[in-house]
Amino acid sequence: MRNFNKAIFVVSAALCLNLSVFSQNVSFSVQNVTVKEAMEQLKKSSGYSFVFSSSDVDTSKKISVSGQNSSIQDIIKQILQGQNELDYEIQGKKIIVKKIKSSNLVEKSKKILASGRVLDINGEPIIGATVLEKGTTNGTITDFDGNFSLDVPLNITLEISYVGYQNQQIIVQTEKPYTITLKEDSETLDEIVVVGYGVQKKSDVTGAVGSVNSDHILSKGSTSVMESLQGQVAGVDISQSSSRAGEGFSISIRGKSSMAGGNPLYVIDGVVCDNMDFLNPADIEKIDILKDASSTAIYGSRATNGVVMITTKQAGTTDKSNTKVQVSYDGYYGYKTVANMPDFMDGDEWTNYRFQRYTTLKSVDEFGHPTYEMLDSEWRAFWGNNSPKMKEMFLSKEYYDWPDLVTSDGQQQNHYINIAGNAKKISYRVGLGYQKEDGVLGDSYERWNLKAAVDNKINDHFSVGALVNLSTSMKDYGSKNSVLNGFRANPYWVPYYWEGENKGELILQPAKDAVIFPDGGGFTSTLNPLVDRENSVDETRAYDIMGNVYLQYSPIKEVILKTTFSPTYNRSKQGEFYGVNTESQFSSKNPDTGLPYNTATITNIDRFTYTWDTQANYTNTFGDHSLNALALFSVYSSVLEGDAITANDMPFDVDWYNIGSAGFFSNANSYYEKMTMLSYVLRLNYGYKGKYLATVSSRWDGSSKFQSDNRWGAFPSMALAWRISEEKFVKKMSWISNLKLRASVGLTGNNANVGPYDTQALAGSKYWYNFGATPAYGYGPNGITNSALTWEKTREFNVGLDFGLFNNRINGTVDWYHKISRDLLMEQLTPLELGSSTGAMINNVGKVKNTGVEISLNTVNVKTKNFYWTTTFSFAKNKNEILELNGGKEDLVANKWFIGQPIDVIYDYEYAGVCTEEEAKNYATNDAIKTKFIEGEMKLKDQQQPGEEGYGVIDENDLVVLGHVLPKWTGSLTSNMTYKNFDFSFSIYTKQGGMVESPFMAEFTNYKDRGRNKLKMDYYIPAGTPVLNPDGSGYTLTTEAHYGSYPYPTNTASNNYGGGLGWGTDKQTTYVGNSYVDNSYVRIKNITLGYSFSQDLLSKIGIDYLRLYINILNPFTFTNYKGFDPEWADAELNDGTGGPSTRTYQIGINLKF
Repeated sequence: MRNFNKAIFVVSAALCLNLSVFSQNVSFSVQNVTVKEAMEQLKKSSGYSFVFSSSDVDTSKKISVSGQNSSIQDIIKQILQGQNELDYEIQGKKIIVKKIKSSNLVEKSKKILASGRVLDINGEPIIGATVLEKGTTNGTITDFDGNFSLDVPLNITLEISYVGYQNQQIIVQTEKPYTITLKEDSETLDEIVVVGYGVQKKSDVTGAVGSVNSDHILSKGSTSVMESLQGQVAGVDISQSSSRAGEGFSISIRGKSSMAGGNPLYVIDGVVCDNMDFLNPADIEKIDILKDASSTAIYGSRATNGVVMITTKQAGTTDKSNTKVQVSYDGYYGYKTVANMPDFMDGDEWTNYRFQRYTTLKSVDEFGHPTYEMLDSEWRAFWGNNSPKMKEMFLSKEYYDWPDLVTSDGQQQNHYINIAGNAKKISYRVGLGYQKEDGVLGDSYERWNLKAAVDNKINDHFSVGALVNLSTSMKDYGSKNSVLNGFRANPYWVPYYWEGENKGELILQPAKDAVIFPDGGGFTSTLNPLVDRENSVDETRAYDIMGNVYLQYSPIKEVILKTTFSPTYNRSKQGEFYGVNTESQFSSKNPDTGLPYNTATITNIDRFTYTWDTQANYTNTFGDHSLNALALFSVYSSVLEGDAITANDMPFDVDWYNIGSAGFFSNANSYYEKMTMLSYVLRLNYGYKGKYLATVSSRWDGSSKFQSDNRWGAFPSMALAWRISEEKFVKKMSWISNLKLRASVGLTGNNANVGPYDTQALAGSKYWYNFGATPAYGYGPNGITNSALTWEKTREFNVGLDFGLFNNRINGTVDWYHKISRDLLMEQLTPLELGSSTGAMINNVGKVKNTGVEISLNTVNVKTKNFYWTTTFSFAKNKNEILELNGGKEDLVANKWFIGQPIDVIYDYEYAGVCTEEEAKNYATNDAIKTKFIEGEMKLKDQQQPGEEGYGVIDENDLVVLGHVLPKWTGSLTSNMTYKNFDFSFSIYTKQGGMVESPFMAEFTNYKDRGRNKLKMDYYIPAGTPVLNPDGSGYTLTTEAHYGSYPYPTNTASNNYGGGLGWGTDKQTTYVGNSYVDNSYVRIKNITLGYSFSQDLLSKIGIDYLRLYINILNPFTFTNYKGFDPEWADAELNDGTGGPSTRTYQIGINLKF
């Protein structure tokens, strides 16, 4: 077996030549100081002192030293640079400097053959280990048996390294063969993972936790932290919810656990927040996502949907002994263009569609073949009452490209400066960030961030610290209506007057203006989207403040007492203004004057929360036993209030800054909500010999949302782990570097779907009654109040395996989970006589199951002196299933909830293709088929077979589940390569198997209108149907059918304008099969090429690190979806969110000094 393993490695050994040096001991930098001053400062910062004869060393010589995490030997060499014939010896913290004797100089120039064998701790030879003469490129790799030989000068240092092992150095003083034993590098296993109310080494974690560090976040150049996180952690489904600048993302961890949905809990530096959208990506140090119940149960009633732990960059630098101030700058600038523009109809295609849409169904023969005719009145209407301009444009082909008119190139930029350092007992950090993003639809987003953090170790027992993160942002939505109407505009809409005294001015209503349509007619009364954009304002100014302050006391080494107060404050003010010349106001009339009027709305939202945690930690080791205990008491409070008012008919167009001058007001409202929660937490982590691990925890939450009998909930969890790789019988298997088996079970809760006062009877509804002969009103309950509401609860079982193979060159995790969520809140139907105005009340009567598997895999493919290549793969598959509704096995068809199906399904008739001539004849002549389809209509599939009851009739029994919103699986691939100073990376993300109802498809395949542009459609045309002549002079009857995949559009409303029974239009909105799309896609998210300048060059100009890079965001998307972007295929159009995606070209810099 041993020889077999050797044979496997012998090929890769040649690729594993690594001639880089990794010694990291001291960070020390000075500029233009004397040797004496440099020696004194090194002593202060590191404790190393020099001993030498003043006659041997020139201490007045001016030097510069630069070393970030460098070996002490490198620092010494820089201090003694240019002083020949000096040698040194390190004895403890003493550096003995001496003159080199002439005999030693001869020895140093003498070459000898250094040889030896490199083994692991089990005595197995390491193939392909790098053996390097330190400070040079003179090196080799070990052979099949771990042997090496290398010609080197006497008394030099050899450094031996291999991936997954700690570097080792030896001084060559003889030609006698050396035996070098390398110890495993536990860097991966010793990685720190943030868990609730503390941290753990990755090797000690017993739950399912996914982590992403700052390098992965910064390298992508994304404007959003969430976008940087997409595809990085298996089982975490992140989707952009809109195309607008600064818009947020939706996130789902391990499926949907509530009928009403929900978001994960965000914990930023220990502070519970609603989201992390206000953070600058450059301020993030690490993100840990707690996925299984044993990890999340520590947050109890708010953790069902997972917990996202965000750690921002903390006070001080990594090396607390280094007093040098470290300054870093991370920034980029990018140019944005529209990507994946849908294939809309061009001028000729839309003209032909409009012509067909004006044809009328004359008759249907006995074989289901339709005859269409073009009436004279319809012919005239088709040409816009014989509009000369329309005919001229058709003949000249001078059409207008409205998607191009309403979009423009944008830009995005982000800049962040960090200043950090350490004093004797104080660490500090200050950060300043600026972000600007201009969208392609006239929208924009701008944000400033200010961050400050300080930690002070008062003495050996007391520590105190504080952190604050401030953010202010401005989001400009532009004009919502101009987005939709701009894409609706057909190629005949003329945006500007082309002649006359108004030449060059925007046409107010280009689809009906008298200059274009002198005899009336036209397409629609819609306003010019460009005019609408000029007269619409929609801006939201937001302020976010998050902070914490703590006091920590450690009476003895094993005990830590800590209290932390963490307040947050969020304020947003949205101002909307729509002038008279906007789509929303042009047809509005003042009831007194009868004239159009402008309108302005101000919406204010304020929220203040605080969390006060007081905890005690006990950590100790007793022989082979390790113990870590936590006890915590927590208080949480949230106050939310808001108000809004709409002012109408103001004399001046000054947005919302003069609403007191309004002619009248409407929609004035305000609200106030408060909720509090008390919590107690206990947790115990136990380890035996570092290989048998256990975690037990429980949290008790009491929420003001519930009545006293249901106020408290208990959320326990337990997890066990076995580090199999620490067993003796496994250590003999050299190819296994790490192997850990995990199992956990836990209970979490969810109270997010319960309002602060949902369990109380409030007088919130106005009721009218007759007081004698006078109408009067009062306030009463808002329907039925369910005082028995309680927590939604999720029990989850998780089994996981962490593995590392071949010295961790292959490592990863596999997890399988089984979650059952019960007591889910949903509307339960009740008789109206019970007092519910809606005929329903909220109750805990649902149950849902989620099961799935997650796989993460990291590989080091190549590691040589100049080339390093790693890849990361992730895969996640989740199955969502409803187990109970209304407390039993009862489908709720009206809600589209079915036992055994996912929560969000597509339920409708199934399309069976466009009806052909032969099929229409079969429908017409088959007496067993009662629901007929004529040629050119979209057929609906009969779910019953011949002979079965209901066959031949399309009714509610033929409605089926066509698909579900959640993807069947997600996956990602990230590849990182470095060659010398160059780095190259790309990331790919995919979602497969989801189906959504697309507002885009509903709009642009809607046959109801004939004045708006449409998606390019290959529609069926029956034989004998009129089609427009190429020169527009008339029409010709087709001699044979044109077989297309879309139904024939017609002016006949009785069959949904040609679509048939199940074709969605403005006339028929119940069955909308044309709106359903498979939104699967494969997207290359990011391609990056960077260059890091060498330390030799940078040290001369006082810079520690400099990297320049260029990258492309979203360069390619592969999908069958025909709309703007499959990622937000379900985004609305009428609110301006569902616009086109963008491709961004960026240049960036990472700088430290």
